[in-house]
Amino acid sequence: MSSPVKKSHVKTNRAPAKATLAPVKVARPPQDPNRIISAEFLAGAAPGSFLPAPICVEIAFGGRSNVGKSSLINSLVERKNLVRVSSKPGSTRQINQYEARAADGMRLHLIDLPGYGFTRRSKTEQSAWAGLIEGYLQSRVTLAAVVVLVDIRRGLEPDDQELIDFVETAKEVTRRPVEVLVVATKLDKVARSARKTALSALVKATGRRVLGFSSETGEGRTELWRALRKAAFGGEIEVKPDLDAPSIPEAEARTDLPADQNG
Repeated sequence: MSSPVKKSHVKTNRAPAKATLAPVKVARPPQDPNRIISAEFLAGAAPGSFLPAPICVEIAFGGRSNVGKSSLINSLVERKNLVRVSSKPGSTRQINQYEARAADGMRLHLIDLPGYGFTRRSKTEQSAWAGLIEGYLQSRVTLAAVVVLVDIRRGLEPDDQELIDFVETAKEVTRRPVEVLVVATKLDKVARSARKTALSALVKATGRRVLGFSSETGEGRTELWRALRKAAFGGEIEVKPDLDAPSIPEAEARTDLPADQNG
């Protein structure tokens, strides 16, 4: 009969197995769809020249000289000096084209039109500017909206109404309808107690919804982007939480822009 086998009592250095937990995905807050990740100047067109052929939806910005157009565009794209802000009214003497890309993939071309109502230019030069602007507004097939900027302190002036009327009557069956958006600039220059009255007066004068905007404080930026997206694409782009991407803090409109001096 064989002897019983003895169990080995040799100790090992092997650590006991530990239970592993599956990684937990944490929902991140949705990105700010209006966070501009890139913005750049593309081209300019003076009287006698033309912008490049249209390849993207365009939003044009028009208004009187010194209405704050340059600062508004800078605030929208969260750049301090993309559009030059001058202390001299009427410095924008050509149509300037910029491209903006947002965090959610949105791509737009922003068109800075020369300011009107500046009388220190010759009648010949003013006429050339008018022809340049009218030619663009009448023929640009990718133009989705014209943002008419009005100084909230001055109210609607005849030149502003003329621009609105021109866009309304320059409808071509060969292109998409062009929407008119009215924006009251320099909102921060008016006391909060007086803003409602001033905005209501503009609504009554234009018969349209009016958006208030301040390039100094960023007030109205989200509302204006929402209106621009709707005009350009027929609605807002839905932004869903990303479970894998790192959280991106919500962008804020710059408040360090120079005071509005130029249209």
